[in-house]
Amino acid sequence: MRDVEEIRAMLECGITDIGENRVQEAERKRPELGGGFAFHLIGHLQTNKARIAMRLFDMVQSLDGIHLAEKLDTEAEAAGKRMPVLLEVNSSGEASKFGVDRMRRRRRRCTSRR
Repeated sequence: MRDVEEIRAMLECGITDIGENRVQEAERKRPELGGGFAFHLIGHLQTNKARIAMRLFDMVQSLDGIHLAEKLDTEAEAAGKRMPVLLEVNSSGEASKFGVDRMRRRRRRCTSRR
């Protein structure tokens, strides 16, 4: 976790994309940092924080399910914004990990083709 001064130093060196893994931390840091860079959420996002994330971030790199995708879509429409996302895939299948289950997704796709 980087503090605001460290992030400012990175921005002064030409870094244009900053990642944060907690919505609460971004909420604290974003007002102090201003603009001029892209702010990415790289950690898990709970659906109840989607509206806040929509306001704070320029991209969500941890979309882990359809319910969250629908919530982000609703919040983006309300904000008049497009939110780029990256899909997080749980390739290990471990229940303790976040992400779309790649095998379940494959089975669903195959079933829907019948």
